[in-house]
Amino acid sequence: MLKRRHIRALVKLRYHQFRNFLFSNRFKEFLFFLFFVFIAFVFWLLNALNYDLEDNIAVKVDVKDVPSDIMFITPQAQTVNVRIRDKGTKLINYIFRVRDLSLDIDFGDIKNKEGRAVILTRDLLASKGSFPQTTSVVSVQPDTLFFEYTNSKAIKLPVKLNSRVRPDIYHYVKSVNVIPDSVTVYLPQRNTTPYDYVETLLIPQREIGDSATITVPLKEIPGAKLIPEEVAVFYEVDVYVDKVLQLPVTPVNFPYGVELKTFPTKVGVAFQIGSDDMRRLQDKGFGVVLDYRTLDLKSEKADVSLQYVPDYVRNARLLQPQVDYLLEWALDTIPARQ
Repeated sequence: MLKRRHIRALVKLRYHQFRNFLFSNRFKEFLFFLFFVFIAFVFWLLNALNYDLEDNIAVKVDVKDVPSDIMFITPQAQTVNVRIRDKGTKLINYIFRVRDLSLDIDFGDIKNKEGRAVILTRDLLASKGSFPQTTSVVSVQPDTLFFEYTNSKAIKLPVKLNSRVRPDIYHYVKSVNVIPDSVTVYLPQRNTTPYDYVETLLIPQREIGDSATITVPLKEIPGAKLIPEEVAVFYEVDVYVDKVLQLPVTPVNFPYGVELKTFPTKVGVAFQIGSDDMRRLQDKGFGVVLDYRTLDLKSEKADVSLQYVPDYVRNARLLQPQVDYLLEWALDTIPARQ
């Protein structure tokens, strides 16, 4: 109760202090000072607006009444940056009311057999009466508007990927998908060059250690419009796993009646395989062989070789390149002693 009473008394004291300040002579003097500052600012602003000032205005130029069978290769709506000069009082109208102007061009005014139109920006502004006579145009960017269109039928072209993306030493790229794998192309009316595909810009060399999606623009075809203008490339990356299999030695090129026995009967093959490929791993995909033609009958050891491996493994190698061997000959095939 005592603490609450102290808080109430402190709030009441601060309230009376603030109230007394509002009705004090110092606060009244402060209000008079602010009033005269505001009056001075108004006079300064009115004086400044009597001079010629410059400002930038964005003018949107759009082509209207376009037939449904026409596709614009260049942007149908373009923006012109115009720098104008006029009295400050006139420029306020552009700043607060018409900052973004727009001009419409009728498609019939630019239609021709070539499917191309070039318009001088200053002439367009003058013909449309975009600004009052008191307003002078200082500069325009761009100074020329270029429109190109076509009524040719759209064609579908596949996308060809240009990429130097590589996996690091611990991973491999399981698959690469381009999304979408084909694009819609509108060729200009004057085009006579056949196209079989659309290429992407080169994806610079880089190493990836995980699945990734990279967005890449398409190479421009001169005078053509591509929809879309970029594609997404999805790299599905898997990790390599070290694996060892014990595989039997298979004799090859042995004469009839000769039986081979090796010690050990199986040798180890070490390799790397993607984790997703483990489920389809089979011993029959490997070939560990001992070739009779390379056999030295005077030696107790024979060389074995890894003849073939599945295409989804890498860095396959024999852990034991030699084995002890024994040949068993049928009685009618024993070679005569020299």
